[in-house]
Amino acid sequence: MCCPSTAAPGAAIPERSVDFLIRLWTLPEAPRGGVRKPLGPEFAAVRDWVATHFGPAWSSEASAALTNRPITLFIAQHDNEIQGFCCYDATARGFVGPIGVLDSARGRGIGAALLLACQHAAE
Repeated sequence: MCCPSTAAPGAAIPERSVDFLIRLWTLPEAPRGGVRKPLGPEFAAVRDWVATHFGPAWSSEASAALTNRPITLFIAQHDNEIQGFCCYDATARGFVGPIGVLDSARGRGIGAALLLACQHAAE
């Protein structure tokens, strides 16, 4: 939402603004299996996978996350196939995303596991 310092001149300030801050100290445990940071030799495959399934803009952000040190991208795999990915500190420090999960893999908690991995790594 907005706050007084960012509201457009003359714009109404919402009665109740929403706080999107995440209290990292209250997170559940990080996932243990199937979610990890890719290794150097996998970078091109990860970028290509993101471009194929989510487009060039997200692939560009994934590239930025892969060049950060430490790497700020996680992938989820099942049977050696990438099912999803999530970046943090890619577009800007302190931001999470993009996050994407294959349509065929949705509803299994993969996105939540990726998000939690990123949030724990950002602590």
